[in-house]
Amino acid sequence: MQHADIFVLTSDFEAYPMVVCESLACQTPVVCTDFPAAHEMISDGIDGYVVEKNDEAFYRVLSDLLSSKDKLDKMKSNCNFDANGIAKSHLSQLLTVSEDGMENEY
Repeated sequence: MQHADIFVLTSDFEAYPMVVCESLACQTPVVCTDFPAAHEMISDGIDGYVVEKNDEAFYRVLSDLLSSKDKLDKMKSNCNFDANGIAKSHLSQLLTVSEDGMENEY
């Protein structure tokens, strides 16, 4: 992945694909279909793109990125993956759900 210019994920469904995290950690922008966690993982237009599930959408975004080295380089420099930040976010969500459950139990 470190040698790729762009990572493309065309799945019809993904829960939370680790390969997106790995791509961002390798400073490889991601272009993927719109799955539930996509917008949590990718800042659209900053470190990748979330597109509709059709060939035209992929073609448009990929053509744009591949024809503009400056845009692609900027996007690569924006890519990062912060495991600690993700862990803190998930822990916060789990605590909120747990607290809500405890309040509703009594």
